[in-house]
Amino acid sequence: QPLADAYSTEVLGEIPIEPAIREGGDSGLPITVLAPNCETSKRYQDIATKLWDKLIEVNEDGGVDNQSIQPTIF
Repeated sequence: QPLADAYSTEVLGEIPIEPAIREGGDSGLPITVLAPNCETSKRYQDIATKLWDKLIEVNEDGGVDNQSIQPTIF
């Protein structure tokens, strides 16, 4: 949260560090496929929904250019 505050943005969600995520990534089958109803899968799905909703909101507001969301420091 402190990093999000520093950049005036929001945290869409938190994903716990757990072996099933790494194992799924290593095998090529994400946890959302291996265990779609587990709590971690639900968190991923919730974050994806929030991200989609945010993209729609920004687009409806006229969009935004890359410079305003990812400023160049140098």
